[in-house]
Amino acid sequence: MKTIVGLFWSVMAGFALACAVIVFSQLLGAGSDSLGFTVWTYRYYTLSLFVSGALLTFSKPARQ
Repeated sequence: MKTIVGLFWSVMAGFALACAVIVFSQLLGAGSDSLGFTVWTYRYYTLSLFVSGALLTFSKPARQ
């Protein structure tokens, strides 16, 4: 049960971080245009990167 709750919170943390980075980069005007992606591709890549990074960060076996 602790593992399922940990997975849930790590996905939520990754999602929150990704949303913050997406909003911040959109406010600055640096994002998909400078990388050559469409806006939705940039959002997808950012969400994927931060959710997988949070899962690795909050996983005990990955840290050991």
